[in-house]
Amino acid sequence: MSQVTAKVGDVVQLKSGGPKMTIRKKIDEDYLCQWFDIENYSKVREATFPKTSVVAVTKEASGNGTSYPKAGTFRSYAP
Repeated sequence: MSQVTAKVGDVVQLKSGGPKMTIRKKIDEDYLCQWFDIENYSKVREATFPKTSVVAVTKEASGNGTSYPKAGTFRSYAP
């Protein structure tokens, strides 16, 4: 995998997996990324990651435009 060259607003993911994150700011050789907490979607998380630790998330075509793929399988909390 090659190093990501991305801009603010692009969607990335850690090479090791995890949630899809939006780049909020470039800081030297790092990206400040934000994502929604997988357990509580009302909480926004953020952290700084080295450019070498993330990969770009590509968009895929849908019937009514372009969208990001679904972010994996989610657990159901219904009783």
